[in-house]
Amino acid sequence: MNKPTISIIIVNYNVREFLVNALHSLQKALIGIQNEIFVVDNASIDDSVEVLKRDFPSVILIENNENLGFAKANNLALKRCRGDFILLLNPDTLIGEDTIRVMLNFFTENPTAAIAGCKILNSDGTLQLACRRSYPTPWSSFSKLSGLSSLFPRTKLFGKYNLTYLDPDKTYEVEALSGSFVMFRREVYEDIGGLDEDFFMYGEDLDWFYRAHKKNWKIFYVHSTKIIHFKGESTKKSDFDAVRKFYEAMHLFVKKHYKSTSLVVPILRIGIFLRALIAFFGKFWIKNFPIIFDIIFINIAIFLSEYLRFGRFFAFPQYAYPFYYIFVTIFYLVTFSSLGIYQKYRFSISRSLFAVIVSFLIVTLFELFFKNFAFSRATLIFLLIITTILLPGWRFVYRIFEGSRSLSLKYRQKNILGPRTLIIGYNSGSIEFIKNLKKKLREGLDNIVGIMTDVDIKESSDFKIIKSNNLNDIIDRYKIEQILFSINALSYSEILNFISKCKNKNIVFKIIPKETDILNEKNILPELDLVQIDLKINNFFNKFVKRIFDVVLSFFLLFILFPIKIFSKGKNKISVFYKKIFEIFKGNMTFVGRSLSDNLDDTNICKVGLVSLAKLNLKDNVNNEEIQRLDFLYAKNQSFFLDCEILINSVIDYFKEKSKN
Repeated sequence: MNKPTISIIIVNYNVREFLVNALHSLQKALIGIQNEIFVVDNASIDDSVEVLKRDFPSVILIENNENLGFAKANNLALKRCRGDFILLLNPDTLIGEDTIRVMLNFFTENPTAAIAGCKILNSDGTLQLACRRSYPTPWSSFSKLSGLSSLFPRTKLFGKYNLTYLDPDKTYEVEALSGSFVMFRREVYEDIGGLDEDFFMYGEDLDWFYRAHKKNWKIFYVHSTKIIHFKGESTKKSDFDAVRKFYEAMHLFVKKHYKSTSLVVPILRIGIFLRALIAFFGKFWIKNFPIIFDIIFINIAIFLSEYLRFGRFFAFPQYAYPFYYIFVTIFYLVTFSSLGIYQKYRFSISRSLFAVIVSFLIVTLFELFFKNFAFSRATLIFLLIITTILLPGWRFVYRIFEGSRSLSLKYRQKNILGPRTLIIGYNSGSIEFIKNLKKKLREGLDNIVGIMTDVDIKESSDFKIIKSNNLNDIIDRYKIEQILFSINALSYSEILNFISKCKNKNIVFKIIPKETDILNEKNILPELDLVQIDLKINNFFNKFVKRIFDVVLSFFLLFILFPIKIFSKGKNKISVFYKKIFEIFKGNMTFVGRSLSDNLDDTNICKVGLVSLAKLNLKDNVNNEEIQRLDFLYAKNQSFFLDCEILINSVIDYFKEKSKN
């Protein structure tokens, strides 16, 4: 057997889908190159081992009975490597067809180069800063921890740690690389040994680079080829605290390598501690800021209610304050939590409005049973009015004026139909995939915008063909949130190039796998797994609540708009809107119903609505088939909360359009 030119080691932990894609990309990149591939599995429970044995029999599999950590798992394979070059590769990566060849050529042309890494992109196409970096000196650590490196990334003074002052499109010598892709000569491993197993996860790569640097081995960043790294996928599936492990690793690194320098150790330890503290509070804030906002606004509401009722603050008897400021707050929070607002529906305006009403009723009942606290009914009315404004109100403002699209994608309510999706790459697999979704349409799964391809094919009812060379223009025009790549139609280099073009677009990228038997798995498209249900709009309770809602809201709007209509002249927008509201009051229309399209067949599923699910989601290129299917989807899932969400989202869209104009 010929000695392999390169040995590749991948440590896997519960990221089967990413591992499969990484191996597919490796197979293409290794054509014509002698190789051996090791996969060390750290006791995954997601069938990774079974898939490897079935679909990748040539891979050398090392199975562990427990999670041994990254360093120890790599060392198990390093001891068995026979290649002249060794590559440590993360499973959540995709490499181009030219990557291995370019890196091997680099070593051939640069005999002094011992270790090298390539350009690494995040899943959104932006540069992953850790792909070239320095060691944590006191000053570079201070710059990083204080945020100065982010404020002044182009200056050498502050951008030292991640070398942000250097051009990412040039090749140069560095102190350290990212452990997600590290290629090195066998002689380096024979000289300095494997990874330090005291590091469970994080820090072991930095320690290894530091030891290599001390032995005068040269480390290079190579810009001429690139990979995609879906950073942090393994840690998402882990049962340990990744943040705690990271800072424990940093402490270990400082203790090991800076023990002889008295000034460095305390500075770095203080910096690491502060950074860990900031990370903890940041994580806490992201998870709990809706609760914090609600607590603040509930207490503001109580404070203002007291003033509006008595004309002064602190007018309650002293014994009443624990109830009004502590127990009332607890009643509200428990109600909100019981309705899932702090779990699944954090920014749901309709649910928070309903929770305010329920909380008010609970507080009122409490006062009925405890007469000592029933000294001001007016205070309760004011409390209801103010909390009705503030608690759903801050959510409404938040959803209109989100600071950035990335924040929006992370925290906003999910699109009722799931993310707007573009498929890139045309072949029979793509068509079958879309047809599979079409079959599942009656579960509300159809939000595929179309297929982007250069192939000259006719458009059919199964899919829309989008022909354009400007991917960013397509993303902006169709408001794409997710892109699926057809691996049968595209090379991995083409996929990488597409992703690199979408910098700062915050698009979710996924791959349609070759295996047709995993097209419907949860982890490929988690949004697709919905439960089949009956037409909820035919439910008697839903129809009753819907009609009451229509009558109450239309009566309120008719009363408010009547003076404006009287003084308005002719047929203007106000008079047209007033007429529609009157039709809702009479029962001929509804606020949320089927589409207003005149071409739509009368399915009698529900009344014509002032707004509809179809109108909310289909902005351009509307056809009757899509409208009918969305109307059916609405009828099947109709509820008071869904009506409120559609109505609120329509209002938000209106304000956003007005702000643009």
